[in-house]
Amino acid sequence: MSPRHFHSARTEAEHDNWLNRIDETGKMGKPLPSITSDNGGGKFATDGRVLPYPGNTFICHIDRSSSEYAILCELQEKLKTLPTARYFTFLPPESFHMTVFCGISGNPLDTDGWPDDVERGLSLNEMNRRFLAASADIEGFSGVTVRADHLKAGYSIHAEPADRESFDELWRMRDRLADATGLRREDHDRYQFHISFAYRIRRMPPETAKAHVEQSSALFEAVYPELQEIRLGPVEFCSFETMHHFRTEKRLMPKG
Repeated sequence: MSPRHFHSARTEAEHDNWLNRIDETGKMGKPLPSITSDNGGGKFATDGRVLPYPGNTFICHIDRSSSEYAILCELQEKLKTLPTARYFTFLPPESFHMTVFCGISGNPLDTDGWPDDVERGLSLNEMNRRFLAASADIEGFSGVTVRADHLKAGYSIHAEPADRESFDELWRMRDRLADATGLRREDHDRYQFHISFAYRIRRMPPETAKAHVEQSSALFEAVYPELQEIRLGPVEFCSFETMHHFRTEKRLMPKG
């Protein structure tokens, strides 16, 4: 399935893929992405504590006054009650968002990509100023609508643009930001929009993983019909020190 294609109908959840992602088969001893010791440069510690992980990003926040936001919060709370909740560290609901375009991040800051024409070693503040200037002439949108398609591995919603206009706006924005920032990642055209509830902090035995996917999917299916018009606000250029809070530096609004 190519993400850069408008899907008017529900896509097929890759059930086996999600099982393989979270179970421990053949992976014992291998570190999980973004989970490290306190000084290991990750986003979270092995016990789930949030760690310093500075960076910037372009995101859309979910309208906190909407019924969809309330449903997402309730769904996360139900996921926390599952026996498998101890395998995750959950994000604060106020941080719920959908990433439109990833900036730079990490310890060091060039851990996850760096513009080709920019010298390395610049501070986050310096890079923020560069990206603010680079995006100054980009015309944004007032908002878009996405729909919850399926639950990825029991902790992240796979989001699809709900209509052709939203699809065009989101991908046009990704292309413009890639050109403006000089950040062109290998997965640019394969990027999948998502709304995350948590990060995994440990792997599961196969039977536990199977039960987790089944139980979390059942919770998602119960609210699926109510999550087909998730309204997102304008693109916001944000900076952050941890994964728990995104500080808005600028909103990319329509011109005029």
